[in-house]
Amino acid sequence: TIRQTKLLINNQWVDAESRKTFDTINPATGEVIARVAEADAADVDKAVKSCPRCFRQRTEEQDVP
Repeated sequence: TIRQTKLLINNQWVDAESRKTFDTINPATGEVIARVAEADAADVDKAVKSCPRCFRQRTEEQDVP
């Protein structure tokens, strides 16, 4: 069972800047099955800024023109 998840930003698993999380509930049992990192504007900005760098790295690894 997954208990906690992080955000994938710049090829790294990181906590949300705010450290906020939210529960994912199994609708059949009401049991909390995971606590998920809650991204906000700061996390989105960080991910967007890292996009060109990640894209370049990936294309160089794949040798795509």
